[in-house]
Amino acid sequence: MNFEQKIAAFVVGDLKDRDLPGIALSGLEDNFDCESLAILSALSATENVFVLNDYFSKAIKELGLELPDRSKSIKIIIEYYTSEILNGNIDPLIGTTHLMEILDIDELDEESNDLFELYSENELITESINGEYKFLKNNENSQELFLENCKKSILNILEARKKRKNTP
Repeated sequence: MNFEQKIAAFVVGDLKDRDLPGIALSGLEDNFDCESLAILSALSATENVFVLNDYFSKAIKELGLELPDRSKSIKIIIEYYTSEILNGNIDPLIGTTHLMEILDIDELDEESNDLFELYSENELITESINGEYKFLKNNENSQELFLENCKKSILNILEARKKRKNTP
């Protein structure tokens, strides 16, 4: 994740206060530079949460940035996970599950309708892993095949999303 993506992840609660030094380090690596960001990047994750947040707020102000609102942050995170899954950097099952843990399905807008399909796939995956489906005993690979089909479905949903986003 780059600096902008990590800030968005912080806003939606995927990253926590203890992650602020790492977020600051990403900012420095992405060529953002200010005194508070440098100080924050050198602090320990176990530093007092108020100190971490104070330096983070100061850094955002010194850089002339504004924290994205939750809606904008959700869009940034969705695009990050879409890209990472499609590029093969994150397993589709793991990435989708994590994304659905971050998002509140009620927060999705019309632009993100396709994520309802992703949510449905994630529910199937979770139910399968939790043993809520009975697979054929004579076919010991049936669960594996089911999960492979779920992966393919996830990739198809994300590919279609990417194409729609890139179509003028």
